[in-house]
Amino acid sequence: MEELINYKEIGNRIRERRVQVGWTQEMLAEQIDVATVYVSRIENGKAQVNLKRLAELAQVLKTPIEYFISGTVRSHDYQIDEIHDLIENFSPQQREHVITILQEMKKML
Repeated sequence: MEELINYKEIGNRIRERRVQVGWTQEMLAEQIDVATVYVSRIENGKAQVNLKRLAELAQVLKTPIEYFISGTVRSHDYQIDEIHDLIENFSPQQREHVITILQEMKKML
């Protein structure tokens, strides 16, 4: 049976975000008041980070917690989500057509 929570993927996303903000593991550990080795274990999927700690990581890394869990960030505007889902598999040319149509519609409103 597949695990419900993939701690390795969560750790990879935390590492990617930490690197994006230019922090070392030591810097991140200091921000959340843990040992550097614990940050390393989280990033390598060896530690099962709890929800409270994940929320702390999200806060200090200024990243929505849902990104660490699922790898995506969905807006809270479900209409925008629906539009995204509709055009997600369009070719770049099809997307340009949609943008042009939307720009013209905006002018009319």
